[in-house]
Amino acid sequence: MKNANCSKIGTNEEKSFEYFSHILDNIHESFLILDDNLLIKHFNKAAEKATGLKSSLILNKYFFDVFDGAKGSIFEEKFNWVLKNRKEVTFETFYDKEPFKNWYEVRIYPHGSDIAVFLNTITRSKLAEHLKAESEQWNQLLLENAGVGIGYYDLNGKILMFNKLAAEHLNGSPEDFIDKYVYEIFSSNMASLIMERIENTVKLDKKLEFEDFFNAPSGQKWFLSNFVSIKDFKGNVMGVQIISQDITLRKLFEEELIKSEEKYRDLYKSMNEGLAVHKIIYNFHGKAIDYLITEVNPAYEKLLGLKEEDVIGRKASVVYGTNKPPYIDIYSLVVETRSPEHFETYFEPMDRYFSISAFSPKIGEFVTVFEDITSRIKSEKKLRESEEKLRLAVESANLGIWCWEIEKDNMVWSDRCKEIFGLKIDQEPYYELFMDFLHPDDRENLIEIMGNAVENNYANAEHRVIWPDGSVHWVQSTGKLYSGENGLKAFGIVVDIDERKNYEKALKLSEKKFRTAFENSTMGMSINDTDGNFIDVNDAFCHMLGYSRVELLSPSFNYLSITYAEDKETSKKYVNNLLNGQKSFYNLEKRYLHRDGSIIWAYLTLFLIQDDNNNPLYFITHIQNITAWKKAQDEIIKQNKLLELAHIFVVDNKDRIIFWNKGSEKLYGWSPEEALGKKSYELLKTKFPKPLDDIKLELNRFEHWEGELIHKCRNGKSLTVASHWVSQFDDSGENIATLEVNNDITKRKIAEENLKETLEELRKSNAELEQFAYVASHDLQEPLRMITSFLQLLSKRYEGKLDSDADEFIGFAVDGASRMQELINDLLIYSRVSRKAKKFENINTESTLIQSIFNLKVILDEKNANITYGSLPVVYGDYNQFVQLFQNFIANSIKYSINDPVIHICAEKKDEYWIFQIKDNGIGIDPKHHDRIFRIFQRLHRNGEYDGTGIGLAICRRIIERHGGDIWVDSELGNGSIFYFKIPIREDEIRRDEFE
Repeated sequence: MKNANCSKIGTNEEKSFEYFSHILDNIHESFLILDDNLLIKHFNKAAEKATGLKSSLILNKYFFDVFDGAKGSIFEEKFNWVLKNRKEVTFETFYDKEPFKNWYEVRIYPHGSDIAVFLNTITRSKLAEHLKAESEQWNQLLLENAGVGIGYYDLNGKILMFNKLAAEHLNGSPEDFIDKYVYEIFSSNMASLIMERIENTVKLDKKLEFEDFFNAPSGQKWFLSNFVSIKDFKGNVMGVQIISQDITLRKLFEEELIKSEEKYRDLYKSMNEGLAVHKIIYNFHGKAIDYLITEVNPAYEKLLGLKEEDVIGRKASVVYGTNKPPYIDIYSLVVETRSPEHFETYFEPMDRYFSISAFSPKIGEFVTVFEDITSRIKSEKKLRESEEKLRLAVESANLGIWCWEIEKDNMVWSDRCKEIFGLKIDQEPYYELFMDFLHPDDRENLIEIMGNAVENNYANAEHRVIWPDGSVHWVQSTGKLYSGENGLKAFGIVVDIDERKNYEKALKLSEKKFRTAFENSTMGMSINDTDGNFIDVNDAFCHMLGYSRVELLSPSFNYLSITYAEDKETSKKYVNNLLNGQKSFYNLEKRYLHRDGSIIWAYLTLFLIQDDNNNPLYFITHIQNITAWKKAQDEIIKQNKLLELAHIFVVDNKDRIIFWNKGSEKLYGWSPEEALGKKSYELLKTKFPKPLDDIKLELNRFEHWEGELIHKCRNGKSLTVASHWVSQFDDSGENIATLEVNNDITKRKIAEENLKETLEELRKSNAELEQFAYVASHDLQEPLRMITSFLQLLSKRYEGKLDSDADEFIGFAVDGASRMQELINDLLIYSRVSRKAKKFENINTESTLIQSIFNLKVILDEKNANITYGSLPVVYGDYNQFVQLFQNFIANSIKYSINDPVIHICAEKKDEYWIFQIKDNGIGIDPKHHDRIFRIFQRLHRNGEYDGTGIGLAICRRIIERHGGDIWVDSELGNGSIFYFKIPIREDEIRRDEFE
């Protein structure tokens, strides 16, 4: 007995250990167990992933044999300390040996006689600390060398920081002003003005700009000052930053410019920017209400499409057709403060974007200089939208794609680009690493080409790169510069041209080597004469375009024969440029026509081979099939359009909306600008099916949630939506964002409610009909019995005593009364299927069949019927109704049999139902009447042919539908019938042997 208990305890310990191991294997931290000899006993999946080592290869090995870089380090010291003192310890250390070179946070715990070690990589956090310190140094350096005076003031006018230049403006050093108030430094008027501007900056929560003439200790000067609120991380205003710039020289220049206005009139007439002079119109209260256009230059007419004679002397509100004069608030401020303003804006009446500068040369007047920047704004927007789409689209192409944010020195390379440069996929590129890859003989030339790209916005070069293993490879790098709101960027592609370079070298060495490279190249290649006719093509070229070599080399074919119509002119242009000596080769994307008529997109490289005198000999083309990449690009565009149709928004872990697509804008009525930053459930006044906290618990557990919500739109209309939520988690498992996709089901919900009401009305109507049928059939029983009894008595007493007609009439009456009584009995049974039904219970259907056979024994013996049956199941139902069911089926089969009736009953289990069969050898049923026979009072024969009321099978159908099943028949005339019905299987049904 003792041994059995020990065995059971051991089994439990093994199960516990297996459970514990399973948990540790699936945590995200690296985890290992060492015994007291520092042999590795456990090494989880996260540790395998972090180190690249398989646990099966290192288990039971000495830790310092596997990680020899840790020998003699803090690892060895701490391991021995924990083994000795049996206490936990935590430390940070840098492991300085590849391939595990990283900063680690190490936690060691005693674990029985062993020790458990958790390792967490903290290189990124260490780097972040370094960058933060470095950033603070840079900030201080920028403050001291910014070229403008910078001061930080609290809300009471106390100076918290003053940089060197700000102090120099006041003939002092920063220490002379820090912790002093503005009233201690400036005149009372100037101090009051500064405090007023500080208050307005905080109140308006925007940058304010002023120009002031100031009697500074260093002399009379003009300063341009910007006031900007300083906020803490919660958005609370802590103070104001004032940035001051000495603009004395600029103001002197502006004054000279005004004095010599006539001298430069010819200049503004020839300038490309639009220029207009205006005069402010004030009301009786001194408020600016409009402005007159007094002068315009030719560029104004050209840019706006308005003639000079139609605008001079007219109000701006009339000229531009707006209720409020455009930008009157800005222009009136320019006139009042004599401070210039510059802004970019969208002008809705003309559906265009403008860059506008405004200044006031005279009291009451202002001048605007503007340019149309619509193309630039749209291009920048399109570029931003397409950058991500382009990155995704090119992943399937065989080209290396790169992006370089020059000002940030941030490089992004595709995996293929890294492969071309011999870089590991998990390595991140940077400029110095890129320069190290360049072959020393090519480095100077490539730097020169990159420098020229600043002027040309384009660079294309072939050069060599040296891989880490020392091997040399040729690549072709192509790039283009773009200037956007995020600074200067360069985008480009890199192509591995080792194959092409080897081919060129082989071509010079021998024709045989060239032929080998040509025939075995995986790229499509062709040789064409200077007229474009094919001299030779390789198998890859033929396979790509579907033509045989014979077809392509026929005189009727040239390169234009297989070029898509819209690309022919471009192809001709490139060929002519090569022949004219403008280039030695070209790269471009073009479309070819496949032999089956389909379009093939290809990346084409076209070379012109010349003799020693530079006379053209023939062309060599390389084509690479990029059709799949192009299709992927088109599919992404389609998917993005479809995505805009869905109603999607994203919230952060504080339920604030951080993304709001066009579908949501259309559904709810709020634009992205209005929705972003709002809490979703407050904006939409969401009604949840259960508490939001419960939904979030479910979301965190399963990473998604589905349910129905009620939202309120901007117009006050309520919507019911089917909502699907999906969470995004960071590396620590914290929920950082939730995507919500909502489908408007308001109409469906209304339809469902209407359907419920209709079904309830139908239920009441059916109940009333059942009640009527029951009352009618029940109450007719007694008078009908009396009529039948007296008719039978009349027949018995006067049969043969009256004439033959009287006997016949009495017979008809007796027969009619009997059939009516049978009809009323059947109708009463039909109405009782629902009214007098019993509660369901587990019943043995074989017992109900035996009872039915017993009830029909007289007619079965009379008709010499043969009934057989197989094993029948236990089902959940009404015992009496199953007896009635089998009784009706058997009686029906006997009624319509010509010979001795043969009936077989069986059942089988299929999916979630029991399928019953009642097969007979009767007269059969025409397939066109299969549905009709189950309807009440529907008979296929005249009264004299077969007995019955047409209700028996209708009763069967009603009983089966009450049990949640269905009924049907398979039959043809003369071939008997098979009646089927199915009953659902309940999870709590018992087996027949258990029932018995």
